[in-house]
Amino acid sequence: MANRRYTEGSTEVQGFTSVGLNNFAYNYNVSLAHTSVIHITVIATNAAGLRREAHAEDLLVDLTAPDIRFVNDGIGSDIDAQTTEEVSANWEVNDAESGIDVCEWAVGYQPYGNEIQTFQQLASGVKRISKVFSSGQVSMQMIHVTLRCKNEAGLQSSKSSNGVKISSLPPNTTSAEVQILPHSLTEYNPRYHYQGDTSSIRVKWTGFEDLTGLDSYLLTLQSHGKSTLISKSIIAENQDISYCLFEGLDISNGNYSASVNAVNKMYLRSTQVSSQIVISQMSPLLIVNF
Repeated sequence: MANRRYTEGSTEVQGFTSVGLNNFAYNYNVSLAHTSVIHITVIATNAAGLRREAHAEDLLVDLTAPDIRFVNDGIGSDIDAQTTEEVSANWEVNDAESGIDVCEWAVGYQPYGNEIQTFQQLASGVKRISKVFSSGQVSMQMIHVTLRCKNEAGLQSSKSSNGVKISSLPPNTTSAEVQILPHSLTEYNPRYHYQGDTSSIRVKWTGFEDLTGLDSYLLTLQSHGKSTLISKSIIAENQDISYCLFEGLDISNGNYSASVNAVNKMYLRSTQVSSQIVISQMSPLLIVNF
């Protein structure tokens, strides 16, 4: 990027114009190229015709605002959720022409918001910040950090993080439901919570909720004596209802339960939600009375 430099005392931008006895002057009718360097010259003449010339410091023309490359939630790579009330952010900002004059940061419930903290000035060169807020302000909320920077030319830009969800609670099971879907090897439909197949079990669950999002489910199949037959982790998909089919089993007659724990993005585990089933291959006993 080449700078366009005018020479000291030259008149390429504007010729010498009288300002009378004023000690200021301005011109709004000039077009200045980005990154060009301007020289301002003042000539004072007294009544005897004697002249004195003075030159201002070089003036760099910067027509672009600071470049904020990113604002990440957290102290490193961007995070989406956390359990603590300490709000952290890090960023990258530069201005190749005139340089950064000042940066400020704010915290809100929405991008570019400052409901939690209004803009506060940052020390020069700071690229990360952390601050603890009260639980009542940030708990169970989506929090955004906004960075606002101004360059030496007075131009300003701002950028917000994509937000971090703050919650120290495990997934909610208020509406959660687990079902063992019965099936039969005969043409007759089994009663609810009963099945005759000893080689497979189908499980369905729904209703687990979490502010930070669900990461996975822990599915456990237990006998009546609480002996764990199978424990399996399943990645949480973005869907309302989930299913799992256990195949290749060799289970005997008896009572069994299928339990599901939901695990959120912070790896907090919900309470267990269960469903019961009776496995029985016993045929009905026919009693004939004569």
